[in-house]
Order: sequence, then C-alpha cells, then structure tokens
Amino acid sequence: MLMRGFVPAMRRKDNQSRTRLVTMLFLGAIAVPAFYCASIFIMPDSHVTFADYWRWWIVHLWVEGIFEAFAVVDGLAVS
Repeated sequence: MLMRGFVPAMRRKDNQSRTRLVTMLFLGAIAVPAFYCASIFIMPDSHVTFADYWRWWIVHLWVEGIFEAFAVVDGLAVS
C-alpha cells in the first residue's frame, strides 16, 4: 500500500532533494516493520536478557522511526 504512493514520487526527476527525502522515508517505513520481525524470535523460554534486548530495539526503533517519519512528512508538506 505504501509503494503505490512512494514509487511515483521517487521516480520524479524535477526535484532531486525531495526525491531523496521520499526515498529515505520509504526505506524507513520498510525498516521499522522489519525490525518488529525480530520479536518473533522471543519465545516464552527465552532468557530475559535476550527478550529485553529485542524489546528495547523494537520500542526505540518504533519511536524514533515514527518521529522521523513525522518530521519528514511535515517538512515535505511545508515546502
């Protein structure tokens, strides 16, 4: 669903800096769910440090990824 909006914007050649920003936003939109897949490997019998390590990554990447997405989208909307 994201690709339908991002790919045409990434193919535009009139504004290279905007194309790069859209590409970075698209890669971030793919990377955040990819890191969520790491939580699949946390099993009930996993050691607490292993589970806590991946929980930390998931929470921080989600928060930082969403904040970056908002910043980029807001910057694109303003310009």
